[in-house]
Amino acid sequence: MMTRIIEVLRDAKQRQTVGQQLYFVAFIFGLVITFLQTTTFIQFVSNHALTRLIYISLALLVAKLLCFDDHDIRQLLLDLVMMALLGCSWYLSQSLPMITMGLFVITARNIDFHQIVQTYLTVGLIIFAVVIVSALVGIIPNIIFHRQDVVRLSFGIIYTTDFAAHVLSLVMAYCYLNFSKLNWRYYCCIVLIAIFIMKVCDARLDTACLLLIIPVIWFAQQAQRGNRGAQLVTKFYWGVTPIMAYATVMMAWLFNNQKNWMLRLDQLVSGRLTISHQALGKYGISWFGQHLTERGWGFGAAHVNDQNYFFIDSSFMRMVIISGLVLGIIVVFWMTKISWQSIQAEDYALAAIIVILTISAMVEQHLLEIDYDPFLLAAYSIVYTSDRQSRMEKKNIE
Repeated sequence: MMTRIIEVLRDAKQRQTVGQQLYFVAFIFGLVITFLQTTTFIQFVSNHALTRLIYISLALLVAKLLCFDDHDIRQLLLDLVMMALLGCSWYLSQSLPMITMGLFVITARNIDFHQIVQTYLTVGLIIFAVVIVSALVGIIPNIIFHRQDVVRLSFGIIYTTDFAAHVLSLVMAYCYLNFSKLNWRYYCCIVLIAIFIMKVCDARLDTACLLLIIPVIWFAQQAQRGNRGAQLVTKFYWGVTPIMAYATVMMAWLFNNQKNWMLRLDQLVSGRLTISHQALGKYGISWFGQHLTERGWGFGAAHVNDQNYFFIDSSFMRMVIISGLVLGIIVVFWMTKISWQSIQAEDYALAAIIVILTISAMVEQHLLEIDYDPFLLAAYSIVYTSDRQSRMEKKNIE
């Protein structure tokens, strides 16, 4: 057995193959566990127990990085620095999503991104179907929430907006994989899905993001086909992430409920500006992460009401307050670079998805959660790998 392992480690091609297999084992296992954490199956297996299982995925990723990836000294040092930053944020914030997403990103080098998204879509749809059926037949609770007189169903997910966010993520994955095939029939299906989400879940912001997919993808498709006007529009897609991330933080910082337009905007985003402003005032922006106690809605949230509710929904705000400004800037940088490279390569599908992901991240907390977002993995799967190949080709020419 040991002899076989040594042979694999010595053979670069075999080592890379085993590393890729190890990555997908970790990805599928982590995806299943984190997805289940968002469901009412947690009445049978505690959220704490599931969290401990995630460490198995993280251990597999570290093993891939250190034992099966090819490094030069510069790459290894950069990876170790990133792991140190992730570990520091995790220690200070006691929040797992950043280090989980971070390790999946930096170990995605030489992993086929299309296969990552395909795996995400396949596994995600299977789990989602099992959860919905289990809720409808009564195996797990199908929680009903109320917003004034509006009835909101969650279909086995811990909260209605989380159900809607899963739908949005799976639709984005499908659109990315079938980008060139999308036509008015698919767009009509997206509209119907959006209407369903609005009627059944009353998830207004996710509904808006679903509908936004149509024009953003359509312009990207036209640009892909050589339409000059569409290319003029889509070449600015890369700027959406840094502008919106900065705008989100500044709006929270400058929020004043005495100004009518700000109050209306806050009402439009369901009070998120108020909560973010309060969080900044109480905790401030951290450099490397900090812990804070939140109280949100959802299954298992005891003794939460309108008076003591405190949960930062915006992913951008969560990064600068909880995960740390340093890692927040790194995430925004990579999102921007993913979009920029997509546009430069005239392969506009990923740039379009990053636009939707950015708009969602302004108001939803799921940007760093692997069960909602496989798209950040393109940072190393596509961008870093492509940059390294370009550097190697340039070095060989010289």
